[in-house]
Amino acid sequence: MTALLLPALVALPVVGAALAVLAGDRLGRWVTAGTLALQTGLAAALVGRVADDGPTRTVVGGFRPAVGVELRADPLAALIVALVAAVAGGAAWYAGAVGARSAHADALVLLLAAGLSGVGLTADLFNLYVVLEITGLAAYALVALGERGSARAALRYLFAGTVGATLYLLGVGYLYVATGHLNIDKSSVFVSGLAPSSTLALAAFAFVFAGLAVKIPLVPVHTWLPDAHAQASVSASVVLSALVTTAGVYALVKVLYGVFGVEFLTAVPAVGALVSGLGAVSVLVGGALALRESKVKRVLAYSTVSQLGVVVVGAGLGTRLGLTGAAVHLLGHAITKAGLFFAAGLLSLSTGAKTVEECAGVGKRAPVVGAAFAVLSLGMVGVPPTVGFAGKWYVLVAAASAEAWPLVAAVLASSLLSLAYFGRILARMFFAPPADGLPADAGEPSVGGGTPANADAPTESVGASVLPILAALATLALGLSAATLAQFLEPAVSSLLT
Repeated sequence: MTALLLPALVALPVVGAALAVLAGDRLGRWVTAGTLALQTGLAAALVGRVADDGPTRTVVGGFRPAVGVELRADPLAALIVALVAAVAGGAAWYAGAVGARSAHADALVLLLAAGLSGVGLTADLFNLYVVLEITGLAAYALVALGERGSARAALRYLFAGTVGATLYLLGVGYLYVATGHLNIDKSSVFVSGLAPSSTLALAAFAFVFAGLAVKIPLVPVHTWLPDAHAQASVSASVVLSALVTTAGVYALVKVLYGVFGVEFLTAVPAVGALVSGLGAVSVLVGGALALRESKVKRVLAYSTVSQLGVVVVGAGLGTRLGLTGAAVHLLGHAITKAGLFFAAGLLSLSTGAKTVEECAGVGKRAPVVGAAFAVLSLGMVGVPPTVGFAGKWYVLVAAASAEAWPLVAAVLASSLLSLAYFGRILARMFFAPPADGLPADAGEPSVGGGTPANADAPTESVGASVLPILAALATLALGLSAATLAQFLEPAVSSLLT
């Protein structure tokens, strides 16, 4: 079963994308829905398989790993593949519910799901480059399909992504020169035989890290993300912030620990300090820029930079607790941020609120979606019992255990900054009088398919309004079961550290 399951999770969305385009706008939506439903089912089966039998792998075509394309699934990879299927399905559902769906956009979402699933499963450095590029090309096109000015934002994203991919590929080239292998396991054996301070090893790390820093993105190579979010559709913003950036961080963890290993981090302390240090800088700069921003989507974009900085801080520590915290916060951030973009999109559609100032009274005019936005915001702040608290707590304790006090301060600052910029929005939503003279009950998104109280607002179906609610419930559920989640991730963390 595994020999078919892992390749199917990458191939199925590609086939679905082709069929969606051929079927056209009317039938393509059903092809997309069916493909993503099947993808979610296969991903759930993979999670169950990994939970019962442990990590699994297969080599496509039956070749030996050094020749064929090896796919591997541990608990973290399985959860990422499941996350990709679920969030991509939600993004397509949202687009259809608000009338923003097209066969070409659906095909791009499916291609994105294929690339992201490949990032989660591949055990080959060059194929990691290939699936990252598939992901990037689909993401560039999705951004270009957005609002006025989206083409310019997509072009800027394309330039940044191309530079990042080139740097990563140069690093892979150095690794191939040093090891003669592209398979991650084979490369790690040869890298461990190199002097950690050798120019070749350091150059390979520098190029790989620089390239993936653009993909994540980390400060100072983060500037493409806010513009992409501001101009992209809500569905595109969801997959960008919840999935594409998540894949970048996971790729970094996979290469940092799968190829270079803990021994490299121990022998060259500056490497771990650089990774965690840039994570801490991203926390502070991203949070400060979010606090200054007036547009809600750009606030959420800068929040992504800041929150992923916390993940990178944990990843750079090189400890079991740090990696556990990084994994928990990575998964939690993806779900929470997807819900925030869904909620922000619905509130903008029903009330016209796109800036923080325009959010005045929105919580009273759209209480259900507003409440979901509030819960998700608290998850980003790290308030218990949300999953945001669990992830940050693990990273905080890991940094304190390593006596890395500047990193402890950065993690604490992430919560304070999040409280400040989300607090601004929530204060306007729930404690400011409604703007434009609208009554307090105007503009609630319709959960039954009828017309909202604001007659000028678009109509949303039950699906669109349910999405942020489901995300808020998932944020709470994962927070309450954080210990179980950490235990499930233990085999993946252990394999990275050995």
